[in-house]
Amino acid sequence: MKRLLLVLPILSASLVILGLITAHPLAAQGRPVELGVDGGFGFKVNSPTVMTIGLPMASLRVGFFASDQVSIEPAVNFSYLKVQDYDAVYTLGAELGALYHFSKDAAKSRVFLHPLAGITVVGGGGESEDQFHAGLGFGVKAPILTRLAFRLEAQYNHGFSTSTVSASEQIALLFGLSFFTK
Repeated sequence: MKRLLLVLPILSASLVILGLITAHPLAAQGRPVELGVDGGFGFKVNSPTVMTIGLPMASLRVGFFASDQVSIEPAVNFSYLKVQDYDAVYTLGAELGALYHFSKDAAKSRVFLHPLAGITVVGGGGESEDQFHAGLGFGVKAPILTRLAFRLEAQYNHGFSTSTVSASEQIALLFGLSFFTK
C-alpha cells in the first residue's frame, strides 16, 4: 500500500502534465477531444494464467487529435477487490498510446492501429509490485451519432520482467464508447 501511495501521485501528475502539454496546442488547432470508456476481457497466456473481465467499464481514456488521422491517448484504470476475512487486492494502471486512423473521415467507420506503453501496479496484503508493459492494438471506431462512436479493439501486451515479477504476455478484447467534443 505504501508503494501505491508513492506511485499514484506520480502517475496522476505525469498524465496531468502530459495532458497540459499536448492539450493546449492541440485544442488551439480546433480539433475534437475524444473522451472514452472501455470494458473488456483480458487473458494472460503464460503461467500462471489470469483472466480479467471489466464490465461495463474497465478504463477511462482521453484522446487529443494531432491531425485528422493521429491522436495521443492517455488512459487509466483501477480495480479493487475485498472479500471478508481476506486481504484486499487492487490494480492501478496508466498507459500512453497513439492512434493512427487509416482514414481521415470521422463520419464513417475507420480502422486504427494503437501502439501503447504503460505501468500496472498490483497490490494486496501490504505488498505491491509494478510492471511496465508495451503493446499494440488494432481496432475500429464506428459512429453511432454525431459525437458518439462505438469502439472495438483487439490488443496484445508484453509485460517486462523485473527482479520480482516475471515477464507476461496478455491478449485482450476491448469495447467501449467515445464521446467527441466537436
